[in-house]
Amino acid sequence: MRDTAAAIGRSGSTEVRVGTIDRAKRFEIEVPVLYRSKGEIAWRNGKSKNISRTGVMFVAEDPIAVGTELEIHIVLQGAVEEAPLPKEQATVTPVTCKGEVVRNILVPWPEVFPTIGARFSENSFTD
Repeated sequence: MRDTAAAIGRSGSTEVRVGTIDRAKRFEIEVPVLYRSKGEIAWRNGKSKNISRTGVMFVAEDPIAVGTELEIHIVLQGAVEEAPLPKEQATVTPVTCKGEVVRNILVPWPEVFPTIGARFSENSFTD
């Protein structure tokens, strides 16, 4: 899908437009997310807002600096709303990803929740 949003970089105080970028289709999927910064042992809890082949946007416990490398664990459910499967037949697909924070937005209502955009650098599906 072609997006008219331009990729913007900064050179000193000058804004540089690189041109249009292709954006992957985003799927509005809200599932639990576990994440941790590179080198951390403890996982933190989050919740996805949308997922694409190139990344994930999720609500985090705390703000995370842009450029931070992350490990992300997402569990996708195989049943769809239109044709739910019995619980024992539902498939679960864990996805483990490595990525980098590319966006950090504070959403101030009703409480302040950081919304993080992470671009995938690696991912794997596990059984």
